[in-house]
Amino acid sequence: GLAKLEYKPEGYNFWTWRDRKIHYVVEGEGSAVVLIHGFGASAFHWRYNIPELSKRYKVYALDLLGFGWSEKALIEYDVAVWRDQVVDFVNEIVKQPAVLVGNRQVLVVNSFFFLGGVTALVSAVSLRDRVKGVVLLNSAGQFSDSTTATTAEPVEGNALQKFVFDPLKELFQRVVLGFLFWQAKQPARVRSVLKSVYINSVNVDDYLIESITRPAADPEAGEVYF
Repeated sequence: GLAKLEYKPEGYNFWTWRDRKIHYVVEGEGSAVVLIHGFGASAFHWRYNIPELSKRYKVYALDLLGFGWSEKALIEYDVAVWRDQVVDFVNEIVKQPAVLVGNRQVLVVNSFFFLGGVTALVSAVSLRDRVKGVVLLNSAGQFSDSTTATTAEPVEGNALQKFVFDPLKELFQRVVLGFLFWQAKQPARVRSVLKSVYINSVNVDDYLIESITRPAADPEAGEVYF
């Protein structure tokens, strides 16, 4: 019986950031709340939260670069990209102190991807007094152990690694990840996975499925995934 955001295949609002097309939703009035989705998700995943929160707050939900209705830019992705995007979004679109809400932890081949949570944290550090608070939902641990010591290898080993092993590794990754991406974006597969993680499987409807499969059909989506 809860109100939910209307699904619009064409998206809601768009903002040009560094010559890239960024999609976002905005509803309500009052103090600002910025919702940041997790890995593989989009602003539409907040479809039940946005109408409820907008009764008291001005709610923003944006698609991070490479996800949802935002542009699938062919760049090297890391948390600094999404941090800069959120920082500029708050400064240029929100234009008032906000609470950042970051969501999602996914375990993929022993690696934690907690895109929304870590983006909210690092953005808050950069924004300082322009952030009134941070909320983490389903957060996880760090990406990797940055304290692990590395030792230099002989020059011959580095050359062999660079010209032989690294290209072979990339080729293997492209084949494997290409297949996994093709498999993961199939509607039946998306529905099955969502029903296994949603407490109320009734919420896994056609609109939710399309909000995932539609962006995945973008010509550059596979390369962004890689």
